[in-house]
Amino acid sequence: MRKLDGDKFTLVFFEITDTDPALVGGGPEYFVVSITMDDNIHMLMNDKQGKSEISLVIGGHLGFSGCKHQILCEIVLKELE
Repeated sequence: MRKLDGDKFTLVFFEITDTDPALVGGGPEYFVVSITMDDNIHMLMNDKQGKSEISLVIGGHLGFSGCKHQILCEIVLKELE
């Protein structure tokens, strides 16, 4: 996941047998994380307030992410342990 640079490497898919998959996209500073649980997709969120957005490249596509969906690398690694 540390190779996600927001340019050439922008998406990683985590799947372990008998667990639900997780997708992490973006980089190098901010990421968007989605986790599938019981066939429902959940977005990992932070506690930031406001309406600002940043642009992130995820899976080769430029998009915009609201501040509540911008997750720092250390937090993602901790949550995926």
